[in-house]
Amino acid sequence: MAALSAAVALGLLLGCAGAWALVGTSGLAAPVAAAAACWIGGLAAVVAEERLGSPQRRGAAMVVGTGLRLGPPVVLALASRLQAGRLWEAGLAYYLGAFYIVVLVTDAVTRLPLRQPKPRHPAPP
Repeated sequence: MAALSAAVALGLLLGCAGAWALVGTSGLAAPVAAAAACWIGGLAAVVAEERLGSPQRRGAAMVVGTGLRLGPPVVLALASRLQAGRLWEAGLAYYLGAFYIVVLVTDAVTRLPLRQPKPRHPAPP
């Protein structure tokens, strides 16, 4: 979870810097809202997948995790789009896409098993 939070924080720093450079302080709300929605979804997915992580429930854990990871960003995007508010005009959809990819890649990388290098030469007895 720490890696996920660090990746989202780094992405938020870069996203806010870009938004501020493009439109000033009025554009800072979109990357903050997108980062928060994706971070909440990512944390919920990690917790749910750990709880359902037994070998018998791996498929269910993946489906539940995907739904939880995707839920908050989709709800935020739909609500913002239906209201046609400032978040949508500030490019919320682009920030949601970027932060969703950050969360997805971070989650995948942290779940990969670490490979131990095999020794090239057997140790002498």
